[in-house]
Amino acid sequence: MENKINDLIRVVGEARGDVKQESYLQFIALYISQKLQKMGFEEILTNIGDEKVKRALKDVYEENFNLIEEFKQISKLSDKEWLEIIEQISIFDNRENTIQKTPISIIKLAESLLDIRNKDSILDICSGLGITLAQLSMDKDIALMGVEINPQAYIQSKLLLNIMNKDTSNIILGNALKTDISVFGANKVFINGPLGLRVSKYIYDEVLNKKFNGTAYEELIPNYDSTWLFVLDAVLHLNFEKVVVVMNEAPLVNNRDALIRKQLMKDGLIEAIIDLPEGLLDYSGIPVSLLVLSKNNSNVSFVDATKLGTKKRHKTVLRDDDIEKIIKAIGVDGQLSKTCKFEVIENEDFILSSKRYLIADLPYENTVQLKDVVKTINRGAMISNKNLKEIESETPTPYQYLALNNFTNGIVDKKLPFIKKVDPSLEKHVIKNDSLIISKMSPFKVTSIEQKEKQILVNGNLYFLEIDKNKINPKYLEAYLQSELGMRELQKYEKGTVMKTISIRDLEKIIIPVLTEEEQNKIEKVYDLLKREQEVTLERIKRIEEEKNNIMEVR
Repeated sequence: MENKINDLIRVVGEARGDVKQESYLQFIALYISQKLQKMGFEEILTNIGDEKVKRALKDVYEENFNLIEEFKQISKLSDKEWLEIIEQISIFDNRENTIQKTPISIIKLAESLLDIRNKDSILDICSGLGITLAQLSMDKDIALMGVEINPQAYIQSKLLLNIMNKDTSNIILGNALKTDISVFGANKVFINGPLGLRVSKYIYDEVLNKKFNGTAYEELIPNYDSTWLFVLDAVLHLNFEKVVVVMNEAPLVNNRDALIRKQLMKDGLIEAIIDLPEGLLDYSGIPVSLLVLSKNNSNVSFVDATKLGTKKRHKTVLRDDDIEKIIKAIGVDGQLSKTCKFEVIENEDFILSSKRYLIADLPYENTVQLKDVVKTINRGAMISNKNLKEIESETPTPYQYLALNNFTNGIVDKKLPFIKKVDPSLEKHVIKNDSLIISKMSPFKVTSIEQKEKQILVNGNLYFLEIDKNKINPKYLEAYLQSELGMRELQKYEKGTVMKTISIRDLEKIIIPVLTEEEQNKIEKVYDLLKREQEVTLERIKRIEEEKNNIMEVR
């Protein structure tokens, strides 16, 4: 296998000056060269029913014959070798059209989740290069169906499945959102559409009126993310047994999508959520999840597979044993998984993220939420760098500015930057009393400010909380939130793909252990000692760094 891959790389490299280096052309040239080992070109065309595919074959045959001849030296590829080559070799990456390939490891996981069996009918919505259908049908007698909007990807998928002797009559070229998928009659469905794609208002209105008019979801489907259009089309218009969807985190956790998730759960359609490790996709570094849909579900199984997988070059790959662990975890409460009833998920605003449910409860009998022990939770001011520079002051004033980079490991810089004044419109973002500071972004940073003489304007990446001292010791609360248990609670509520943040609404839900006043005061004393020791250590490190920087002045 390795020799064949090396041969392909060498042939393409040698032909670089004679042929456009497009994966589309290279794929078709390889297809033709493999077919020519058994039949003539006219016979190849005779076995192709689609005129678009025939035209593509003719164009490549006439314009890239030298490359086809070079490829002839590569012996016949097996079905598995075809998939391995497409999965691994960069010459098949169509960079111009950014055709998104579903990694083989995700397809194998989906194959187990869908429980593919002989005589099943499989529909791949946004079927791309045909890799998913090819893998799912390996050594199985199943009906293959697909919809793909990209003409080049469509042609390649027809040729890939053709060379594997699969029926491609139900692979069609078209917009999956506008296609009537009910005609396929598939019982198993796989969806890996464009992540976060926002369709035009014209298409959105057309699809909504054509497919969802009068349904329970009509008023719930957003126009800012087409993911739910793909999902709901499948569950409403097919007599399906299982649907597996590749999704980014946003639709599964956003507050604005909560009503869709609620309705899906109410209809008993959500079976499982599997959160996967980052780096699985070739075309995006963001982690994705698999949404598994079936019928008559009263519980949802959450699986945290984010720590599984093996790094291979620049990407992550799920091994067979990883896939086996995930499948075994579904429906079982354990280290990787937990099954939750409707009521539990409802209490969490129908958030479909494993970390929300798998993080262990605090080991304390009495707890309260953060909102119960604070007077206010405020967000800092959103000020651009340009506007901030305009109000900065080189001389001391009664006003200072606190940003994320002004504190490290819970220690605030002794000299905060001065600003000339605080605009009246920003006064609500000024610390007026002793406050607890929490960063909006993960990894979370926690500290406190003892407001005395200066008015401190807080940056928009920070929250400042006024603590009700009659309900909790502020220093105890600070110590708890900086602890491993407190950070775990904050991470439980973080959301986001590239940048993870926590909202005020979720911050209010953070669970705080209720200890006696004596216990809180004891923790405060120990924490203050540790914090003072930390300050001294940081100052010492700073002096050492300065001495190292000036080492050449020692003579």
